[in-house]
Amino acid sequence: LQRLRIADTEDKLRKLQRELILREDFQSVAYSELLWNEALDDFSHSIIAQSELICFILMLIVHLSKSSLITFPLPLMVFFWGVLAIPRPSKSFWLVTAFYIQFIIVFRLLFCNELVQTLIYSEKEISDNNPFSVQRLLAIDPNINGSFWDIALLAMVFFHRYKLLRLGMCRVDFQVRERHLSFSDDLMQEEGDEKMLDEVQFLNFCLLNEYFVLSKISKSTSCEKFCEALLMKKIPSSMDWYPWMVGCDISCLILISFFYLILGHGGSGNIYLNIPFLFELRTAMDWTFTSTALTMADFTRMENYYNEIEAQHCWILFDHWTNNYFPTRKGQPTPTSGKFFKGVLSIIALIIIILAPILLFAFLNSFGTRAPPKSIHFVASIEGYPALYSTDTVFNDETMSHLSKHNMQTLINELTNLEESDIKRNALSFISDYTYQDVFLINLTHHSLRNWDISLPGKKQLMNELHSSKTMRIVFEMSLLRTVDSKQRSHNFILATALTSMQSKIFLNLINGSITTARMSFPFAQFLFAPPNGYLLPVNVINLALKRIHSVSTWQYHGDYWSVTWDQKFVIFVDRVIPSWITIIVGSGGMIAMYIAVILVVGRFVREIVRTPIHKAVIQNIPNCENLLRLFHDIYVVREKRKFYLESRLYGKLVFLMRSPETLIRWCRYRPLYS
Repeated sequence: LQRLRIADTEDKLRKLQRELILREDFQSVAYSELLWNEALDDFSHSIIAQSELICFILMLIVHLSKSSLITFPLPLMVFFWGVLAIPRPSKSFWLVTAFYIQFIIVFRLLFCNELVQTLIYSEKEISDNNPFSVQRLLAIDPNINGSFWDIALLAMVFFHRYKLLRLGMCRVDFQVRERHLSFSDDLMQEEGDEKMLDEVQFLNFCLLNEYFVLSKISKSTSCEKFCEALLMKKIPSSMDWYPWMVGCDISCLILISFFYLILGHGGSGNIYLNIPFLFELRTAMDWTFTSTALTMADFTRMENYYNEIEAQHCWILFDHWTNNYFPTRKGQPTPTSGKFFKGVLSIIALIIIILAPILLFAFLNSFGTRAPPKSIHFVASIEGYPALYSTDTVFNDETMSHLSKHNMQTLINELTNLEESDIKRNALSFISDYTYQDVFLINLTHHSLRNWDISLPGKKQLMNELHSSKTMRIVFEMSLLRTVDSKQRSHNFILATALTSMQSKIFLNLINGSITTARMSFPFAQFLFAPPNGYLLPVNVINLALKRIHSVSTWQYHGDYWSVTWDQKFVIFVDRVIPSWITIIVGSGGMIAMYIAVILVVGRFVREIVRTPIHKAVIQNIPNCENLLRLFHDIYVVREKRKFYLESRLYGKLVFLMRSPETLIRWCRYRPLYS
């Protein structure tokens, strides 16, 4: 404590800090708290220092979150005004930005209101998914989220303006004061300072240049004014873009190096060594086209040794990095910070891997895009004869439309009021995955749109079969057509059910004119489900819960055509269409097949990382790989120099080290540093 009080320089404080860290009784928890405090302090300072750049990034994010015409001026202001302003954007830029983002917030707050939307637009326009609709172009669609980015941008702009005001950097332009020249001669006479002389000469040049340009501009045209102002020598900017360019180059270099490390270098998680036959093919080609004294078997062994040692070297560097930030003393328990960094992250990663297929299938519907049905074709026929009833419905017509919010809530309430059972819970779980925009109400037309084209002999044969004891079947066919990725996708549903003797007699009486109207019930479910691919399916959980397995209809025969009136309208739950890349991942086997693939494939790689065979203990516990890597590099160097005898001797030395654990231990020790 006494040394801390008398430490008057930064070097003394840092020296005292290092000594404190090296003490045996120093608590690593205190060091981790100090590390977090420094990280927060550095992060806040970086935010303050780069507030202008953060404002630019937030302006781009605001446009990307909405992608509308009302936010399109923001990226234009960034790229054509903000970043081109030298040395920094002017005061008017920040005022215009703040005013415009406030206008966007107020505009969306007013027009996203449901009452205003109902007054201005019709229900058809509100439910329209057209990307070029006025609502989407002006970002006033209630489904468009991301309002928090507007607030974040406005707060950041105000913070940046406050910083400029506090620093006195709120001037519009850089102005050269005349007072800089009033005492320049005296300074040059009294002090022969070469730096001051250069500065004064430069200021004189700027003033003269500005004077001549202004005198010319007054006598020139507008085009000449623009060109002369553009080509005029500018005052040097305080903004140095060279560090940004170097930073971009370094970022690209890091990404390329990381990609190379994953694909072609050591490491237990690399891709290069796990691709079948790629390592073997590359090794065979290297041995074939490289001048070497080693046999193909020795060449392959040396490559395997190098991969193992390089992988161990990477793990050693990673362990050193973690020990620097989360130190652990011998004989003391691991600090909580280290456990949370290593242990908790590993547990979370493993849980995510195990639950990945379940989570993917659980949120599969949220990844997709809505593809409403364009048309529905419905046919009813007696098996072996022309269709009795045939009709078509089109979306946004009276025959097919979205289920309204009120009807959707009524359906949910009807399911909720049922007695507790597994069927009720499954039905509520199914319907919770859909909104009213995913559910469609189908109202089939009463009269058939096509005549009953049957010949007189065929009609007599049908009547004879209906009159006999032969079992006849009636076939219902429903085909749903929707557009997916500019292609027509069809979902079909076919139901063939046997006619009872009473139903056969009713059809016979309708055809011969004995009766004009008849009511019949068929096992045609009211609630149907259209998956992303495949056939239409009945929603058994809802049909069983509400007892809508059968549908009652009224049949009429008018001589040339049939009429069918259904007592209840059909409801179709249309699943969203998932992207193609998710389809490739999921495959055709479903969740079970994907789960087995994850367990077998990903589990194999994880097990290889965790598993530690005894015969690899010598390599995996090497504390220092520098000497071994230097030996490998020496072999590569002498091979390039075509010193084949020396290459063979060095390879023999490497094999001896691999076969002799005692010698390998002596080679891999850290050498003590002597002062």
